[in-house]
Amino acid sequence: MEPEKTKIGKYEILSVLGKGAMGTIYKGIDPVIQRHVAIKTISSHIPSAEQSALKERFIREAQAAGRLQHINIVSIFEYGEDADQAFIAMEFVEGVTLTDKLHARVQFTIPEICSIMIKVLNALEYAHSMGVVHRDIKPGNIILTESGEVKVTDFGIARLESSTMTQIGTVLGTPGYMSPEQLVGENVDNRSDIFSAGAMLYELLTGEKAYSGTTFTSVMYKILNTDPIPPASICPTVPEAFDEIIRKALEKKPENRYQSAAAFAAAIAAVAEARSGVRDVDHAAATLHDVPRAAPTPAVAKPQPAPEGDRTRYLQESADTTRIMHPKTSRGGRRALYTAAAVLISGIAVVAGWPLLQEIIGRRQSPVAVPKPAPGVVESGTAQRDPDARVADTTTGSVQRDTGQSTAGRYTPGQQLKECDACPALVVIPPGSYMQGSPESEADRQPNEGPQHLTRIDYTLAVGRYEVTRGEYRQFAAESGHSSQGCSIYQDKWVESEDSGWQNPGYEQTDTHPATCISWNDATAYVKWLSDKTHHHYRLLSSSEWEYIAKAGSAAIGQWGGDAGQACQFANIADTSAEKRYNGWTVHGCNDGFVYTAPAGSFKPNGFSVYDMLGNVFEWVEDCWKDDYQGVPADGAPWTAAGCSERGLRGGSWFSMPAYVRPAFRNRFTPEHRSSTFGFRVVRLLD
Repeated sequence: MEPEKTKIGKYEILSVLGKGAMGTIYKGIDPVIQRHVAIKTISSHIPSAEQSALKERFIREAQAAGRLQHINIVSIFEYGEDADQAFIAMEFVEGVTLTDKLHARVQFTIPEICSIMIKVLNALEYAHSMGVVHRDIKPGNIILTESGEVKVTDFGIARLESSTMTQIGTVLGTPGYMSPEQLVGENVDNRSDIFSAGAMLYELLTGEKAYSGTTFTSVMYKILNTDPIPPASICPTVPEAFDEIIRKALEKKPENRYQSAAAFAAAIAAVAEARSGVRDVDHAAATLHDVPRAAPTPAVAKPQPAPEGDRTRYLQESADTTRIMHPKTSRGGRRALYTAAAVLISGIAVVAGWPLLQEIIGRRQSPVAVPKPAPGVVESGTAQRDPDARVADTTTGSVQRDTGQSTAGRYTPGQQLKECDACPALVVIPPGSYMQGSPESEADRQPNEGPQHLTRIDYTLAVGRYEVTRGEYRQFAAESGHSSQGCSIYQDKWVESEDSGWQNPGYEQTDTHPATCISWNDATAYVKWLSDKTHHHYRLLSSSEWEYIAKAGSAAIGQWGGDAGQACQFANIADTSAEKRYNGWTVHGCNDGFVYTAPAGSFKPNGFSVYDMLGNVFEWVEDCWKDDYQGVPADGAPWTAAGCSERGLRGGSWFSMPAYVRPAFRNRFTPEHRSSTFGFRVVRLLD
């Protein structure tokens, strides 16, 4: 561990703002002028050779940002060394990054997006005029302050016009936002930042990345050879004028893009003016701090131990369609060539270590073609963490607006659909077959999980990529007038509370968390409302459909293969953080960071690019309860019976011990019962 610091250079250390593999950022104060600062340092545990490379990057950041004084750029005050440890003192900014907002699934309004982008582009225009190219523009380097201001930060890989450092053949940046010329190690200029800003604008407009994939190679191929779906085709509320803006900003050849950040900003301002009738779009920034974000777990008093038996008993009883994009040769017939070493290394690269990889990669050598991902097929292999996000995006298809016009072959596995702003995001699931239930040899197997049998899903589904969120449920409740008050909540034991419900489940939530305190009756009322709203047939998953998607083509016990220590990478479950709150619980031996529910999409997706199939909240399914699998349908249909008194629940929750967070585990309750561990997910049949 790094030793606790009380002073760095002349600055007194107040707290730790963040830690990473490469170093620590502290909050400090200049004792002379009493100004708060952020102090970035390099970890003392990094080998000396890598220390040298990082120090060079530090100096470059100080040189780049140090010459810039702009309201939308984080100011650098000083570069220094304290006991051979390099540090940078910079402006301390209270706020969150755009990445934080996007991970929380915040939906910005068009005026807010215009305001953010214009301020970012104003900062870039100024930096470019001063001879500085940022080279790493992405949501993680854009801060929204508490007062609604926008700040560009992290000039650590910036290119200076006066720099004598070798630029050609060096690959620096963040996959998914890098320009084509940056990806192949060519020299870059201000137009590379324009490409990166265009990719960021696309993400703000659609909520999806312009270029995504499980590996650096797949992302690289898409940037060099494909164009993203136009944003207005994904989200009907996006003005069509943005399609042309995005197309121009993301041109493969620099000479075909906007030639300056000012020109890019002017195009965005024209859209804002056309919508509002006024020039001033900066008023949107004044409301940015009111956009909801994920709330921290509430502080609560430590209770008396909760008997494990109580928990066990409770759980056991208790679009006009747009074209589908296929890879194609980029404009001008250009084919990307790259070194074999670069392709192999980049597949496992993380952004924090990327500046060091350029020392390994060096210049391009004998060229090899970049591997082409098979279109319409979910990429195989263990999901890699996205370099710029907490969770990986394993989708190979593109997000598409859908209007229900049935066309054979139109849907491809991994393709994403979203039919309206209030609609849950969907992902297309391929047909297939699997063994439903658990083998007798599976640890913690329950009698109701057998007999294991072959089930075939021979039709195409679009399933909710996330559990239905509180924000999505809120719109349903507001438009339908549906009342769902009264809920069973956990207060060291389960109690019925007439005052609790989806708006007050007994712990803090935001609209990005899954809706909970939902009964089966509530869930079916929601899917009926959604069907009426979209004129498509939405419903709950059958139990066999749910298990097929949860297993995602794997026979492993959960996404983590039964290794409880890895479970917290994939699911919000009863873990060591919950054990601290509820002493005596049986928990997974890991820490997922949440005692109660987590915002949707906070963890790694499964092999079908679906999030939270295990953990977070139990999910209602269509089936009536049956004590075993004797005589159940083997074609994906739900099992139903006259006088159905109980309905099925699957997947476990934040409350669930390890034995119950498995794809085969089954739970059930009466259809009117609500619990602060119950939620749901929707599905739509596409064939």
